Amino acid sequence: MPHLSNVELPAGKGDRRGLCTVDQATGARLLAFVWSDRDRRCFISACSNIQDGTPIDRWRWRQVNQEPNANADRVNISVRQPRACETHHSGCQGIDRHNRSRQAGLKLEKKAQAQSWDKRINTSLFAVIVVDSSHLFKGIHAGASYFSTERQFFERLSEQLIDNTFDTRSLRDRKRPPQALVDRDVNLPDTIPSSLQLLGVTPTKRHKKNHAKHLLQGRCLICRGESTHVCRECQSAVGPMAKKQVWICHKAGHVCMGRHILAAHPDMAPAPNAKRAINWSNVI
Repeated sequence: MPHLSNVELPAGKGDRRGLCTVDQATGARLLAFVWSDRDRRCFISACSNIQDGTPIDRWRWRQVNQEPNANADRVNISVRQPRACETHHSGCQGIDRHNRSRQAGLKLEKKAQAQSWDKRINTSLFAVIVVDSSHLFKGIHAGASYFSTERQFFERLSEQLIDNTFDTRSLRDRKRPPQALVDRDVNLPDTIPSSLQLLGVTPTKRHKKNHAKHLLQGRCLICRGESTHVCRECQSAVGPMAKKQVWICHKAGHVCMGRHILAAHPDMAPAPNAKRAINWSNVI
């Protein structure tokens, strides 16, 4: 900085001087240069050079005519700029937008008020990640009405980070669902009301590893939601302690179980005009 601050720039606006260092071990190059615009501006770059890039055109009022009481004229002033400056200026808009979201929208550094240097760095890095996530989410779901403002996104993300259950689920094996989540009302057969179901669900007999009081969880065959219940008939066929579990949701209305009966146990479907399920204890 002392050298670049005192180096002479005889050409005025658009003139530049630079220093380059090369790492002998890796061959990496680092460039430090000063460029004269309205004032001196110093840059450090590892991805460009100080050759002429696209010049900067500015329209300014200048007194070209020196006659008394002559009007000023609009003059185009062209300033040469290095390619490194052009690369920097092309990203200034995005950097300013990101900083506004981080400082005025999230306000994490102001709310946390970390005093130590390492905590301040970690807080700032976390804030950058959060803002990047919000911009990415907004870009992917362009036009969607999930979150109308950044504040809503930050609040929902905070709720999920505070009330998350990741630590409680990390003890079981994480397996990717065999297929993506689908709408529960698309390409699925009709259901059977719970009052007419001849089969039911039962809690699985298997437990989480090293947690004897916690039942094993799986994804429902119909809606892909999490469940600790299995089909009583299917599980009795493969064995209660078998590795394969026939997961079925245990929810109000038993919609998934009714659809599973129609798909896997059509012989157990009630009669078309049945008003209630069969009481097997009274069957002779």
